[in-house]
Amino acid sequence: MHMTFSWSLELPYYISVCCVLHLFPKPLSIDSGFRPRRTVVLASWDGEELSLLGSTHFAEAFRIELTRRAIAYVNADCPIKGHKEFNARTDPLLADALMFASRLVPVDSPADKLTLYDQWLAQEKPDASEPEVSLPGGGSDHIPFEYKLGIPSSYPEYVPDYSMYTMPMYHTCYDNVDVVKRFLDPPSQTGPLPRHRLMARLWLAFVLCLTCSPRLPYYPGRLARRLRTQWKLLVNKAEAERSDWVNQGVHFEWISEELLQFSSAVVYFERLADQWAKNCNRLVSFFCVD
Repeated sequence: MHMTFSWSLELPYYISVCCVLHLFPKPLSIDSGFRPRRTVVLASWDGEELSLLGSTHFAEAFRIELTRRAIAYVNADCPIKGHKEFNARTDPLLADALMFASRLVPVDSPADKLTLYDQWLAQEKPDASEPEVSLPGGGSDHIPFEYKLGIPSSYPEYVPDYSMYTMPMYHTCYDNVDVVKRFLDPPSQTGPLPRHRLMARLWLAFVLCLTCSPRLPYYPGRLARRLRTQWKLLVNKAEAERSDWVNQGVHFEWISEELLQFSSAVVYFERLADQWAKNCNRLVSFFCVD
């Protein structure tokens, strides 16, 4: 996880992360004989605003170990930018695991027993069958893990609403405790900072799903569908721009064929993974890598 240091003492950008990062590990510290199948590492980086110095240095220094053993990276960079909309920002391989975790987390129990998944789904169009999972994107410390080392990453956050890029006081000195308590995360019937508490519960459920499942909760079927969709959009845009790609020696068909083969391989992989998961008590799980 990541805890960034900001240009000034901005609450959502710095203290907000500290708050959630201190809430999240408490249940993991309870000595009750429980031990996850995979190791959970809590880490905080400095120098994010200065070209991601801290996280990039760590990723490069431990590149071999991370590429061999790291299964996921959960980013915590200003997770509470508001309280209106939930934004998933998650790699397609981890999207199903995040959805599963969101079904286990009540929004603000006992005042609001609706699960985060239900609230998340309500944000979408009325005919949506599942909530939208956006890509991690850029601009934070998940970049060296997701895009340099290929470690699936997640960057869940609450935002003001989709019409605003971020909170208006972002990176300003107007950002203080009063602003957070009154506007970004106003109190509910259960107490102050309900979205901070909700995010800590989501992180806990998500991380336990990643670390305790006999089979790693990777679901490449969603990745395959995402690649096909994005590739189709790219081809349509390219052909709309110009129609003489073939004359220029540019051919799109071979990539389309490769994506179809990848989709077929994913179907076989998922069937095999499900079989292994059912027999995990009798087989040494190939998916436990710690």
